[in-house]
Amino acid sequence: MIQVYLLIVTLAALRVWGAIDIPGFLILAFYLLSSIKNIKRKSVFKPFILLLILFLVVSAFTSKYFRGQDIYATLRQTSPYMMICGYFYYMDKKFSVCNLEYLIYVLTIIFDFSYILQYLLYPYGIAIFPDAETEYGTDVRLRLYGQNICSLGMMFAFNKWLLTNKKKYIFVAVTSFFVIFLWGFRTLFAASSLFLLLMYCKIKGIKSLLAFTPIFIILLILAFQIPIVQDKVMAMIERQSTNQSFGDKDYIRNLCINYYLFEHFKSGWEMFWGSGIPSGESDYSNLMDFLGRKGFHWNDMGLWGLSWIIGVPSVLLMIGYGIKASLVKMTREYFYLPYWFLFSLLTGFTTAEYIRIGNFIPQAIALALIYKLTFKEKR
Repeated sequence: MIQVYLLIVTLAALRVWGAIDIPGFLILAFYLLSSIKNIKRKSVFKPFILLLILFLVVSAFTSKYFRGQDIYATLRQTSPYMMICGYFYYMDKKFSVCNLEYLIYVLTIIFDFSYILQYLLYPYGIAIFPDAETEYGTDVRLRLYGQNICSLGMMFAFNKWLLTNKKKYIFVAVTSFFVIFLWGFRTLFAASSLFLLLMYCKIKGIKSLLAFTPIFIILLILAFQIPIVQDKVMAMIERQSTNQSFGDKDYIRNLCINYYLFEHFKSGWEMFWGSGIPSGESDYSNLMDFLGRKGFHWNDMGLWGLSWIIGVPSVLLMIGYGIKASLVKMTREYFYLPYWFLFSLLTGFTTAEYIRIGNFIPQAIALALIYKLTFKEKR
């Protein structure tokens, strides 16, 4: 019963990948009001999260000071980043490690199915998830609310398969890996491949990996015969060949960096504290919309870009709990947790995956698992 309750609550918090519209402040209020006693408890990630909330509030005031944007309007837009408070909810004693791992497993299955379905229907103009984003014309690149559950679930399932050899886990791992491939982001696909290989070597050993390599190559060749795989690979190659990389001085991300470093901020203090998340019809929001139409998307620069908006202190705290989680020592059954946080951090400076809307809820679940498995036991 607890597992069903957890699943319903978390799917609602994730807005079922953006298919339903639930105000962020309601989700945040539920997490906080349900976790008052947990907030009072000592936990290793508590200082990071509470200070993050404080500095997010500060960024709303600095947005008012530097950009004239209404404080409440800015705060309303910060709620997706405050969802990390879900950590206090998931760390509750009534939720066991098994409950949370089952939650990750089921959420991943639901997400993979939902993503593939939306991917197939999108070219026909059918949007099950209104918040789905796409770009690059004929190359469909969808991003859904809370999609980092896919990478977390992939590493979880792969870890469990290496130890148990159960088919249900390898099915989820392979499906999730395929979904990440469909995202069309070279960095994420390469990093996913690398971290799966590292986990395999850590658990099975390098000799086992070498023995498996011929089979992997054959599977890779067979996969490339699938039309959708060929199309996605060719699209990645095409973007690379058209100078869409940092090596090109006219690459839009280079232009975006130059703008924010040398033109955007009114003072060094604004750069430090952030301009605030644009909201409503303020002049600042209109400016950010104009920049977006020019291709200057701050979130394309991941954590670095987010620091321009919510401030350096907030982003350092996000990096701080990520580093803490990635350095924790785990038994073989839970290698996926520090591996996933390290994966998220390393890709978080060139992609928006660490900071994407909805992605702080899977982070909260993973942090709660680490708390239950390590730091709680030490006390």
